[in-house]
Amino acid sequence: MPRKPPAPGFTLIELIVVVAVVAVLVGVGANRLAGYQEAAEAAAAESSFITLRGALHIRSAELIAANRWDELRRLAARNPFDILEQKPASYAGLLDGAAAPGRWYYDGREGAVVYKVQRDEHFGPPAAGGEMRFAVVGRNTAGQAVSGEGVAYVTLQARGEYRWYDRVIR
Repeated sequence: MPRKPPAPGFTLIELIVVVAVVAVLVGVGANRLAGYQEAAEAAAAESSFITLRGALHIRSAELIAANRWDELRRLAARNPFDILEQKPASYAGLLDGAAAPGRWYYDGREGAVVYKVQRDEHFGPPAAGGEMRFAVVGRNTAGQAVSGEGVAYVTLQARGEYRWYDRVIR
């Protein structure tokens, strides 16, 4: 009796093995992608913080150069996003409560700049509740926090120490 040649294509076992391998690869890839997304969010948030703090320093220098000391003292009580020529795309505006995750906002009740973390698997401390809060602070020439007379510049200061991956934001 002549033997039949094998049919072209996959056997059921081969198909199951291929599907299992692809499923494992997709699972590992999705997990890695989520980690990269969180790292990118951390980098973007830190960049926005540094930009905002730099803008406050530049505005302070402009006011000092123009001898506008009263305006410099008032700068610490303003929404610092108002001094930016172009606000970040993730800025939600002036709010009296929390914004959506992944957004910056100015908390009008506290006078605080806040970033609501979207992906917080590597964010801490846990007591922060998935938020980074910053205060706009006037400082004297010695770097001490002051208000009223003696303000030499205005800066943005974290209200705690936040850790996100290998970043430490103060």
